[in-house]
Amino acid sequence: MGDKRGVKKGAALRSSPNLAEVKKKGRMKKLNQAAEQDLIVGLQGLDLNLEARTLFGTGLVFDEQLNEFHCLWDDSFPEGPERLHAIKEQLIQEGLLDRCVSFQARFAEKEELMLVHR
Repeated sequence: MGDKRGVKKGAALRSSPNLAEVKKKGRMKKLNQAAEQDLIVGLQGLDLNLEARTLFGTGLVFDEQLNEFHCLWDDSFPEGPERLHAIKEQLIQEGLLDRCVSFQARFAEKEELMLVHR
């Protein structure tokens, strides 16, 4: 029989990991390190300043030209000056209009449109 010195009775013999297993473990370790680094960079970019957070709010974009819109082919089309006026009045009554951040309407840039229209 062969030499059994140093081997405990009942112990399973382990084979050495093959090259593919070693490479896989190395790739996984690199991926985990990259993910951890991305997380660190993301967390470092967070602005925890409470004062900066108060500068943001609900945006409201309005242009007086919207009051001139009338659907020429459908008199019952819901969009129109009356609806916009009713919405604005409701915002005022609820005290929400003063809490909104107003923006002037503008034409969208092509790059902005391509973010949602492909």
